[in-house]
Amino acid sequence: MRGHVTVRVESDHPDRFVAGARFPGPDGSDLVVDDVREADKGIHLRFADHHTRDAAELLRGHELTIDPADRRTLAEDEYWPDEMIGLEAVDLDGRPLGKVVGIVEGHAQVRLEIATDGGARFEVPFVHDLVPSVDLESGTVTINPIPGLTD
Repeated sequence: MRGHVTVRVESDHPDRFVAGARFPGPDGSDLVVDDVREADKGIHLRFADHHTRDAAELLRGHELTIDPADRRTLAEDEYWPDEMIGLEAVDLDGRPLGKVVGIVEGHAQVRLEIATDGGARFEVPFVHDLVPSVDLESGTVTINPIPGLTD
């Protein structure tokens, strides 16, 4: 009603959702928060120029993000999902396995979704035993392809 949308907050800094905060909109323009209300499952935000139900409906499914320069500093062996997408997956000997095409966030663990050149896809739990190294500079992620993992 009146343009409010429900937002499920997954931020390390939920305090960033305040009146005046700006987020990239689905059309490339800024979405400017002009009202914030607490909700049972997240928060309700209303954006300037989106004060009707129809206008708010246009934002359905849009993910609110921040500028990468505003991200927190990561610990060693921590990576942003968008940095992982597109990395070449190689085995322990450097042979190509495919490309990282997605990150699957499960209840118990995060998994890398790998697509092979032949079009097959498989998921690899993002744990050190199976993914011993990530090298953003070279654009590779090394995978220990234990039996049954890449089949």
